[in-house]
Amino acid sequence: MGPMTVEQLGTFRSEFLKDEKNVLAQNLVSKSDPQLACVSRGVYDLNVSNTVFTHKISDEGKPVSNQKASGRCWLFAALNAMRVPFMKELNLEEFEFSQNYLFFCDKVGSTTSSTLDELDEFFQILIIISLKYGT
Repeated sequence: MGPMTVEQLGTFRSEFLKDEKNVLAQNLVSKSDPQLACVSRGVYDLNVSNTVFTHKISDEGKPVSNQKASGRCWLFAALNAMRVPFMKELNLEEFEFSQNYLFFCDKVGSTTSSTLDELDEFFQILIIISLKYGT
């Protein structure tokens, strides 16, 4: 077999362009990231992936609290963990501890002024300010 001729290239091009799927694929990968274009979107389709889940978790701990990137994740996580048992004990449908109040007390007391060496210290701070100022 010798080198490709101009006629062969023309034939290949014509055959390629006859198939609409080829044209669509060519347009897609020439205008976007080919790796993203190859992702199977069926995985992200809610109707398809809904069947993956076999356990329903009941809604609890309303309202949902959001720290909005304020750097208080440690406080929100701890109070959210305490909230559900508290709500069950008092038979409450909705309840939220005051993250703002405890964070204010934390800042006033300057309990986080030094660098925290261990993650466990966040919990210790929570206990100290909860006992000192209440929740």
